[in-house]
Amino acid sequence: MTLTIDADLDNSVWRRALAGLDAGDEVLVANGGKTVAKLVPVSAPADDSPLYRGVWKGKMWMSPDFDDPLDDFDDMDEDLD
Repeated sequence: MTLTIDADLDNSVWRRALAGLDAGDEVLVANGGKTVAKLVPVSAPADDSPLYRGVWKGKMWMSPDFDDPLDDFDDMDEDLD
């Protein structure tokens, strides 16, 4: 189900609209009778894509000289003087 609400309505209407999102509905936000936004429920991440610290450990590599200055910018110091 799609619910259309006006942007100028009070907080109680917004709370009901958010409750509709929990139920899986879409909420269209209108301003002056023209639809300006669509609110949809946020889907939960899939079980195979964990969002926790260390998830990429051992799966990527970074060069030991990653933070070293780049030679390409040596001549820029001379231009700044």
